[in-house]
Amino acid sequence: MFLGETQKGSKRYVSAIGVSGFVSALLYLIAFMGVPGGMLLMQFAPLPILFVGFRLGFKAACLASLLAFIGVAATGSMPILINFLTGVLGMSLISSFVLFKNKIFKQSDNNFGLLIAFLVVFSLILLIVGQTSSASLFSDQKFFEEFLSQMEAKGVIASLADEQKQFLFMMAQFIPGLLSGFWLFVFVGIVFLAQSLAFRKTKKEIHLELVTFDGATLKVPAFKIPMLRMSSLNLWDGCFYLLLISLLGSFLSQKTLQIFSINCLFVLLVPFLLKGLSVFHRYVDHKAQKNLMISGLYIASFLLAWPLLCLIFVGLYAFLRDQKFLRLKTNLRI
Repeated sequence: MFLGETQKGSKRYVSAIGVSGFVSALLYLIAFMGVPGGMLLMQFAPLPILFVGFRLGFKAACLASLLAFIGVAATGSMPILINFLTGVLGMSLISSFVLFKNKIFKQSDNNFGLLIAFLVVFSLILLIVGQTSSASLFSDQKFFEEFLSQMEAKGVIASLADEQKQFLFMMAQFIPGLLSGFWLFVFVGIVFLAQSLAFRKTKKEIHLELVTFDGATLKVPAFKIPMLRMSSLNLWDGCFYLLLISLLGSFLSQKTLQIFSINCLFVLLVPFLLKGLSVFHRYVDHKAQKNLMISGLYIASFLLAWPLLCLIFVGLYAFLRDQKFLRLKTNLRI
């Protein structure tokens, strides 16, 4: 019979939550402090919350999120707080719930696919709110348009030709979708990074130190977390149907619906980009130069655009083949 966690374990639990919340808020706010590389560091704001979730579970992730929220709220800036609440805490807590709390997930063989489905739906909800909102506080497009207008009034972009200015204002219409798609892709990478850091020693189990009546200390498994693997992604069918709807909507003559559909398209292409990466990881899984090939692909994708397009098409093909929409024979097992 167990009395509870040791005092030492409790202190570590509280300290881990406190540090995670503080570091998450700091990583996000550092971008607004003028620190070199601050925008890059801001992308890692969800990492501490996800890390403590992998180590200590869903409740710990919620407490760390609350502390991070208080830290960012202390700045008194509503736009910063809203973006942090939705883009960082919202996605982190959804991921934590799916990974550490959802019983269906723990019994599923499609852990990665279920997580992507939740994140895609949440990203689309945020996109809808931003597109339908009349306030720049919730709309990336209106915020960017106001920013360009201010730059034009100050003469910062006065040297640009009229065609270039029109192009910038036209691209402002697609900023919400581009940013949402980019952040969804980056966030999935951060989830894998948090998992790697959390399980670098303990592998698949977290243990708690418990003390018995006779004073003996025992280590027992706290909980088991299914490992996410890039090579085993089975997408939710809804991603494909939503992609088709958005693709058809992009040909509508009604401009507002057309722009909205294109923005949704940017988000819905990300799952198939991840599916393409999954196919590549599975293909090189047993190759001698596996790490070199993976590193080369990621570097090429960062520097060039065409590898990303190729991965999206591979992902679409693999999905259709898995769903038996395509019955083509190929020598490459996907």
